[in-house]
Parts: sequence; C-alpha cells; structure tokens
Amino acid sequence: MWHARLDARPRAEALLTVMLPPRCGSCGAPMVARSPDSLCRVCRELVELNDGPRCGRCDLPSDDGSCERCRTRAPAFDGVRAPYIYGGAIRDLVLRAKFRGREDLAQALAHLLSEELRDLPRTGAESQVAPVPLALRRRLLRGYNPSAVIARHVARVLGGEVRYLLLRSRGTRAQSGLTLAERRTNVQQAFVAPRAVRGSVILVDDVVTSGETAHHAALALKQAGAQAVWVVALARATLPT
Repeated sequence: MWHARLDARPRAEALLTVMLPPRCGSCGAPMVARSPDSLCRVCRELVELNDGPRCGRCDLPSDDGSCERCRTRAPAFDGVRAPYIYGGAIRDLVLRAKFRGREDLAQALAHLLSEELRDLPRTGAESQVAPVPLALRRRLLRGYNPSAVIARHVARVLGGEVRYLLLRSRGTRAQSGLTLAERRTNVQQAFVAPRAVRGSVILVDDVVTSGETAHHAALALKQAGAQAVWVVALARATLPT
C-alpha cells in the first residue's frame, strides 16, 4: 500500500502539470516542469547575488567591512545576511507573494533563501527563529505572513525552532514609498516581545531596505532579554533617499 502511494505521487504531479501548466513566477512564461524556485531558466540566471564587499553589520555594500551609517548609529541587531539583491525576478516574486496572496511564491522565496544559508552561524537545536510579525489588518488582507513561511525553512536549514516572539504593538504604514526619515518614525515602538527572551534569535524577513524594521524589532527582542539578534532576509535593497 505504501509503495503504491509513493508510485502514484509522480503520476499525480505529471497529471497536474498537464492540466495546470506551471508558469514562471517572474515573467509568466510556461515551464516544462515545476521548479522549487518558481522561476524559468532565463529568470533564474538573471537573479543577482549579494556577494560583493559589504558591511558586516547591515549587509550594505562597503569596501572596508563597515559602513558610515552603522558607525554613526549602530543598529540593535548584530548582523544581517541577505544573499540576493532586490530587483528583477526576486522583486517580482516578493511583490506577488505579498500582494497577490501567492503563498506558493513565498515557498519559492524560502527555497531560494535556503540555498544560500551556508555562511550563517549555526547555533544548533536551541536556535530561536522568529518571523517579523504583520499587523493584524495586513495579515487578514494577505491571508498569511510571508516571513513566517520563510522562517520555517530557515529553521529547518539551521536546526532551530520557529517561535513567534514578537507582536505588533500598533499599526504602521507600509514602509515602501517612504523616505528614510519617514521609515524610522513609522516603526518606532511598533514591536513588543510579550514574554522574556533568552539566548540568540534569528529574526526573519523577506527584504531589508532601510533596516529600520529590523532595528526596532531587534530592539524589542533585546529589551526582553535576547543576548543577540541576527537578521536573515531573502534580499537587500538599496537605501531610500
């Protein structure tokens, strides 16, 4: 019986491919087979890695390993790792996962991220992997939290456990479209950790841009007792003006 079920699975997937041909999550082109990253071969080859010299704290480009912004105002988090540059196919997947209710594309983003987590510190089974929470209204509109989907994959790769350590203490505007100064004000005191936090936390989000969301979320975790907060995101965007 068990072997019959295993044998039936590829046939079911093949039938699904015939009935609902997969399409690239970025350009929409039809694909011969379903791909874990939901990208066609052309779009996948155009994805840009964030592998140049960068700041060891915020992951922005930096030739000397430390950017002026972090030296002027040290963020509450201990480091960021975002292995892709935000743009092109990555941007398409993120926006469709967020604003079109495409949880399958959030799974694709998680797969892409899990391929590039080799250089993160592995803290073992006691790791706490916490997604950045959504405000209730956005959670209801989207139907799910993309960061929570990604966090589950990160926990599997790093050998940790997903824990929902943060809550939104108030509603905020969407960060996209805001200036750097507006982003900072928008998320001030927007997070709270309702329980004491111990040890290190890996905080997971989809994209880091200004770093203000990560900073204030990490600040709330450290005020609750976290010793260190490392931020993991799929992509790093350029700073807004």
